[in-house]
Amino acid sequence: MVGDEFEKESMTQWRIKMVGVLERALFRTLRRQPVVRVDIYNQFVGLWLDREIQKAIGLRGIAIAPQQLRLEAIEFTRQLSVYMAKHNRTKLPQLKHSTLFAFDARSSLDVFFSDEPVEKAVRDTVPTRISGGFLTFIHKTIMEHSAAMAVVDGIEAAVAASGLSPQQLIETAHKITSSSSSTGVSTSLATAEVTPAGGKDTSMRSEMRRLRSVLVSFAHSIARSPLCEIELDAEPAICDFITDLMLKSTSFATSLRAVLEVARMEVDEELDLEVVQDNVKALFGGKLPRRKNRTLLHEAAQDGAERLVELTMVVMAKVAESSMVVHGGEGGRSGGEGEAPRLKQTESTVSSHAKRGSVIAASAEAVKGGLVSWDGQDDEGKTA
Repeated sequence: MVGDEFEKESMTQWRIKMVGVLERALFRTLRRQPVVRVDIYNQFVGLWLDREIQKAIGLRGIAIAPQQLRLEAIEFTRQLSVYMAKHNRTKLPQLKHSTLFAFDARSSLDVFFSDEPVEKAVRDTVPTRISGGFLTFIHKTIMEHSAAMAVVDGIEAAVAASGLSPQQLIETAHKITSSSSSTGVSTSLATAEVTPAGGKDTSMRSEMRRLRSVLVSFAHSIARSPLCEIELDAEPAICDFITDLMLKSTSFATSLRAVLEVARMEVDEELDLEVVQDNVKALFGGKLPRRKNRTLLHEAAQDGAERLVELTMVVMAKVAESSMVVHGGEGGRSGGEGEAPRLKQTESTVSSHAKRGSVIAASAEAVKGGLVSWDGQDDEGKTA
């Protein structure tokens, strides 16, 4: 009798816990998805382009297909927004050049003001206007949205050009780094000759050279992308749009981690990817004024995105480790003797907790370990 009562009591406790888990899962699955700003702006810009392209096609003298005109219009807005964000401008002045002495007076900015039929049709299609001799977007948030989409598309294009998935890029970077550390060879991918330990066969060396070539090409693509041009730490509005995209899908967040893994390696002495690392840090750890100064970790925890919470904590650990290594290399030594302190590898511990525990447990473990810290005013971000 006593055993039966104990079994019933234990089953009751298990049933209560199981019902709670199922209720939370059903609530997250069946609830109405929130409308995010990036979707609103995507729809607005798309409808604007559709309307203006229909107007432009009806004009005489425009020998361009609607699909090509749309492509040119999107590229026009992104090139213009990236330039404005990079140079901290909201409008561009229209420069006047002499006709007789305009040998080298034209610049790359003149395409935005060109009166040629195609250029003029593209400028009339995009959400911009010329007023008082200045070219500007119809609203600053349109520029910020366009710059954010340019950053995202640049990273996705670099990943697609590599021929590998973001996870495969991360694994490749780890493989190259571990091979270099095991053989005592520099991790500079442009000049290093990584030889597999134990003098393995030629096929293995060929595979390592191929992987190094992929990472070098990927790093050069990132260096040419808008992520390496815009200082996102000074552009919280652009970060806000990118945060919306990361909350919708973790695939782009995984791509950013792949970018960070490659940027931390010395892929080429001529490449300066410090801006890229700072931008990744701003995206994962920067405060968002439009979200009550919460961070991506707060937003992911509130949304119940456990995978994004785990990924954010791993990226922040990588960023903190890189920062400690950089400060140590600049001569910063604790106590005047010994090597600069390094962070412990916490990725595996955090990952296992995040996989088998809840978001709250993973976040609490990160706070306890000093990996992240909660702001006192951000109580909303503490619950999933």
